[in-house]
Parts: sequence; C-alpha cells; structure tokens
Amino acid sequence: MDDTQINDSDKRALRTMLFVGCDREMAAKVLGWTAEKLRKALESDTEFANELLQAEGQAEFHHMRVLHNAAKDEKHWRVAAWWLERRAKRRYGRRSQRDLTDTQLEDFIENLARIIQSEVTQDEDRQRLLEKMAEFLRGESQEITEPSP
Repeated sequence: MDDTQINDSDKRALRTMLFVGCDREMAAKVLGWTAEKLRKALESDTEFANELLQAEGQAEFHHMRVLHNAAKDEKHWRVAAWWLERRAKRRYGRRSQRDLTDTQLEDFIENLARIIQSEVTQDEDRQRLLEKMAEFLRGESQEITEPSP
C-alpha cells in the first residue's frame, strides 16, 4: 500500500476522531501521520474526504444542538450570551475600552479625510492619497508601502 492509501482501520479512527470534535491535525498526529500525509491521502480518496467533511459537520451540529438545548433553560442564560457573542460578534461580542464602534471609526475616517483635504496642498497628491484611503477601506489595497524617495 502506498503512502496515500488509507486502510479501513485508520479510516474508522479518523471518522471517529472527527465525529467527536477533533481537528484533522490532531487526528493525523494520533495516527502518527503528518498533516501533509493526511492531505495527500484525502486528495487520492475524495469519497473518504467527503465522509470526513460529513463527520466534521455532524460533530459541530451535535455541539450546537447541546448548546441550543441548554439555552432553553433560562438558568443557563450564559449559553445564549456565549452563542450571541460568537455568532454576532459585531453586535454582542466583548469589547475592550480601546475598541471602536463602527460609528466612531466612520467619524475618524471622515475627520482624517477632512484633514487631508485641507492640509495636503498639491491637488495630485491629495487626490492620490484620498484614492489610496478609499481602496484601503474597500479592502482592495494589497499593502501599505513606503513612498519612493
């Protein structure tokens, strides 16, 4: 059997580990494999790879169902709070005092644009800077680079 073949015993073990919530890296380690060996083995057996996806989904669904059932009892309100903090992080996630709200960030950006508009005197430089800011805000900017001398 070549290095990409998975025997039935290892398949059962992998399915079981993923079904109970282990991640693939840990499951590979239990078998004495590298993550790369597991990746290559799954590439050569797409049917089994799909079975593992299903096992991972079943594990997640099981744990979500447990949380859901626990949250039905109001004395376990923390379960609902925990779920909301993770599911709708922007609205319910914990914030440090240093975190900005969306409104605060928008105000900051508007003020920064006004400062650039008034302080950068060269039209071409001002326009280029404002365009770079807009790209950055849209997520189109690859990176911030040092200006050329």
